[in-house]
Amino acid sequence: MDNRGVITISYFYNNNFGGRFQSAGVTFFIQPAEEFVFTSKAEWEEDDFESAILQGVKDGFSDIGLDITQGISVELTKVEIHKVDSSWKSFYMASRIAIRTRKDIRELHREIPSKWEFENK
Repeated sequence: MDNRGVITISYFYNNNFGGRFQSAGVTFFIQPAEEFVFTSKAEWEEDDFESAILQGVKDGFSDIGLDITQGISVELTKVEIHKVDSSWKSFYMASRIAIRTRKDIRELHREIPSKWEFENK
């Protein structure tokens, strides 16, 4: 398998936010695609926070100046849940920060400049 243009990101978010402890973990498999695709293979025990994760992913890409409409595939492969401290907000933050902290996402599939034109910041 050719793994060029593929990134795996894992991020665990822990924070005291608004008087409540927040905790959540996410792992993504990211690669170039013809259009934006978000899929999930994560297993949820009870609550499903995939809408929070999707919004966090979109906002994270926006934060680093990546136009996801040009095409990128994001697969949620794993979640880490705390029965008390995980929430919509904690999964949103875990996802957004995970994307923001990996600047090399801009380098995905650099050999196809028509799909990946970014300014170096």
